[in-house]
Amino acid sequence: MSAHSLDDYLALDFVPEPERASQYVRHLFGRAIDGSAADPVDLLCRIVEEEIGKRGVDEVVLPLTAGYDSRGLLGALLSVLPAKSIHCVTFGSKDFHDVTGAAAVCSRLGLEHRRLDPNRMRWDLDRFTDIARARWEKHRSLAPVDGIAVYAALSDAAEGRVVLSGYLGDAVSGAHLPKTDDARTGSGVTAQFLRWNDPKIAAAQGVERRTALFETFIADHADLLGQSRSLTPFDLLDFGFRQNFRIKSVAVDAFEDCIAPYEDTRWVAHWMAHNLPDRLGASSYRSIYPAAFLEVFADAPASRSLVQRAAGRVRAKMRPAPPAVPWVIQARGDARRNASIAAVFEETTRAFDQRRVRPEVSATSAFERLTGDAPTGKDFMTTRWAATAEMYVRAGILGNGTSSP
Repeated sequence: MSAHSLDDYLALDFVPEPERASQYVRHLFGRAIDGSAADPVDLLCRIVEEEIGKRGVDEVVLPLTAGYDSRGLLGALLSVLPAKSIHCVTFGSKDFHDVTGAAAVCSRLGLEHRRLDPNRMRWDLDRFTDIARARWEKHRSLAPVDGIAVYAALSDAAEGRVVLSGYLGDAVSGAHLPKTDDARTGSGVTAQFLRWNDPKIAAAQGVERRTALFETFIADHADLLGQSRSLTPFDLLDFGFRQNFRIKSVAVDAFEDCIAPYEDTRWVAHWMAHNLPDRLGASSYRSIYPAAFLEVFADAPASRSLVQRAAGRVRAKMRPAPPAVPWVIQARGDARRNASIAAVFEETTRAFDQRRVRPEVSATSAFERLTGDAPTGKDFMTTRWAATAEMYVRAGILGNGTSSP
């Protein structure tokens, strides 16, 4: 364990381990094929069919949201399995947009759909700590406490059946790429990556050290950049560190048997063989599914002109304030309605503040606002940030409870 691990986590929500990150990106991007000629829908369906065939199963559980990644997988699944063999499940409150969107798709297609209510789930800190320790020992990943809670519930709902995950779909397609060339490929890459992964709660020590680490990592993988049309230095950092050490531990590692088609090296190679403009904003990716899977994407908005988009932005500015309950609370659970969430957050935030690791932040105050009349998304994120750090300190994974010098 690095002497800087606690500071790294508080600054990034993960602990960077370059060797493991290198193994991951070289696995993902090391496939020396030109996938540009392949039809992406045919490729996705083939990957899904092959993976299901390897397992010899006739039932699959799909965590379904209103997004493109999981709905694209649903379209591919319907080409492989009958509707009765597909079990869709969505986590969130009944009015959460992922729940309403997934329910509408399943109703239209006659699919089984189950909603998991975050406010009826029991948070068990001892169980979550055991899960966190196991993930660290196996993958060196640090899943947030709420992510562990949600995906433990999804895993329980899967009941040992194979799960199909949309992990890495948006990242491979380019949805997370910065808008400017400098932030993607120039001198601003590491600064952009640090900003995007900063919990934006408190300034942490070691910015120069982390910057040097990430810049060295990019330089060490220049050969990968040279063999791809659209792979960028920002991608190297995002896949190697954020996706590998934070997202994967939640979206894939939670299940006994999980298929992640977007992680298949053939799929990755296909998109990296595209020119960079095709990946920016996931523009090509988001055009293929509505045309290929008409019934799944029947409610997808049609392509709009620049004038229509501008008008939409004007209307957005005139819309009323967002709902009183922020989306992250609808998705993860409301501490005002779930006593077990409140109990875990109250215990861990108080203990975190007592360590004086970040004295400029009051996690207990954030928790009090979270259980008050008007909680915000920032209140939730501050609370979960401190609660997760406390969980990993107690597990002996992060530091010793004090900041590194």
